[in-house]
Amino acid sequence: MSNYTNAMVKRIKDSSPVTRKVAENLASEFGLSVRSVISKAVLLKVYEKPEKVAVITKSTKKDLVAAIENSLQGESLEGLEGATSRSLAALLMSIQ
Repeated sequence: MSNYTNAMVKRIKDSSPVTRKVAENLASEFGLSVRSVISKAVLLKVYEKPEKVAVITKSTKKDLVAAIENSLQGESLEGLEGATSRSLAALLMSIQ
């Protein structure tokens, strides 16, 4: 037995493309969970996944040392790679 009437299915299809925000609105309208509405929309092939958020990459110590070297016009600073990332980032900020 389905929790969805024909009218509910038609409403989901009419709301295409169904995003999370649309699913939240439909869920409150139908008195069902958001997850249930999203699952039904996926089955009906009208659900639109949210775009993935780009992951911010953390600078490696090697990258920070290279950036410091560039700021100091190419001085060789190989020994700095043993310093903490926080210290290297602070040094880079202070010389730029």
